Amino acid sequence: HDTRIRDVLLLVSGISFFGTSYTVLLPIFARDIHGGGPQTYGLLMACSGLGAVAGAIFLASQRSAAALPRIIAVVAPLTGAAVGLFGFSTSLWAAAPALALAGFAAITSFVASNTLIQTLVPDSLRGRVMSLYSMCLVGVSPLGSLVAGAAAHRFGVRATLGLSAALVFALALYLGRELRRGAQR
Repeated sequence: HDTRIRDVLLLVSGISFFGTSYTVLLPIFARDIHGGGPQTYGLLMACSGLGAVAGAIFLASQRSAAALPRIIAVVAPLTGAAVGLFGFSTSLWAAAPALALAGFAAITSFVASNTLIQTLVPDSLRGRVMSLYSMCLVGVSPLGSLVAGAAAHRFGVRATLGLSAALVFALALYLGRELRRGAQR
């Protein structure tokens, strides 16, 4: 019944469904948009991974869980913005930092959300709620990839990522604001 937990689970679902679907479209970007091959794909994936490592280090440096709602409210919309920047990048040199930012924002959102949920949930419900978190994170992503692939085939990869980015950005702004309000109560 805690609205903060509901908001975090919805946010994780939204980012997992819409915000991480760029990974399934990376081979198209590497080959068709940036004119590369496996090396270009590897570079793009590495940029996303480097951003994720930076996000993990950033969160590890936090001293308490008190700032997590504020952190989530900032980095979750950043995920959408970074995916949008990547989707409309015209050069590999613009795509690489956008992917690093997307990796940073997504992993920071996911790990901060996980940590926040674990601090809010009573011990007697932790296993149940964490199974819901896992479903929202891991179970929703393949569905988003399926939808992204179908949408990219019909509307193009740039339009698909643009729409995905806008949906993540809007959802994250709304739920981030609600999460911050809940933390102030």
